[in-house]
Amino acid sequence: MNTMPSVKNKCVGYMTVTDRGNGGKTIEVSAQACWRIQRGFKFQGVDWDGKNQSFSRTFPDHVKLQPVMGHSDHDVIFSSLKMAAQSEVPCLFDIQAHIGAEIIQVIEKTHFLDYADERGFRLVVGLIPGDDMEIMENVARVVGKFGNRVGYQIIHNKYKFPRLKMFRGSPLEATLLNEYDAQTLVIPVLYDSVRLRWMEAEARHNRGISIAEFAMNADLGVDSMTRAVAEEWLRDMYRQYDRMAPLLLTAAELETFQPPPPSAQTSELTRRRGAGFNFGE
Repeated sequence: MNTMPSVKNKCVGYMTVTDRGNGGKTIEVSAQACWRIQRGFKFQGVDWDGKNQSFSRTFPDHVKLQPVMGHSDHDVIFSSLKMAAQSEVPCLFDIQAHIGAEIIQVIEKTHFLDYADERGFRLVVGLIPGDDMEIMENVARVVGKFGNRVGYQIIHNKYKFPRLKMFRGSPLEATLLNEYDAQTLVIPVLYDSVRLRWMEAEARHNRGISIAEFAMNADLGVDSMTRAVAEEWLRDMYRQYDRMAPLLLTAAELETFQPPPPSAQTSELTRRRGAGFNFGE
C-alpha cells in the first residue's frame, strides 16, 4: 500500500481531465463539494460545462459558470486557473466533456505548473479509466504530460465500468500508484431508480439539488427508502474522501481535519435520517 507524502501546499485545485463524457466526473466533483461542506471546509467552484451547467446549478453560492466549448475559449481556462492559483480557497472544476486536450494545451503553453509551484498551489487531477482504448489512451496522455507534477485521483466508476480489465494490473496503474502516489476512489453504483427520482426532484423544484440534500431533505417529496440508498452511497464516498484528505486538503485544513470515527458516523446517521449531512448550499 502506498502512502501519501506530507503536503505543504497553501491551496489546492481539483479537476477531472478527460475527453469523454458520461464517465461520472460531475457526480464525483459534486460529492466532493458536499464532503468539503460537511467537514467544514470552504471551496469555490468553476463550471466549465456550458451545456449541462449541473455544478453551478447545484451550488449557486459557491460555483461560477464559465463555459468552455473549445479552442476559442483558451483564455477562459487560463483566467480560471490563474484565479485558482492566486486564491486562498480551494477550487473545484467541472469541465465540459471533450475539452481535456484544450486544458492540457493551456497548462503547457502558460507554464501553469511552474506558476503553481511558485505559489504553493497543487493541482489534483482526476482520471477516469475504462475498458475502452480511446479512454485509456487519454488517461495515458494526461499522465505522460503531467508526470509527478500533479496529484492524481483514480476514479473507478463501477456503474459505467464494473471491471476495468484494461487498467487493473497494467504498467500505467503501477506507475500511478507506486511512483506518483495516486489515490483510488471507487464510485459505488447508484441505482437507476434512485437517479430517476433525483432528476424528478430537480425538475419538480426547478433547481439543482445536491446528492446530500436529496438524501436528507424529506420536504423534497422523495420516499425514505430511496433517500436511504442515496445516503448510504454518500456515506461511502465520504469515507473515501476522509482517507484521501492529505491529497485533497490544504496544509492548513489538514491541521484541523478530524474525520468522525466509523462507529460514531454510523450511529449518528442511523439515529436520524440525514443527520450527518448538510444540504450543500
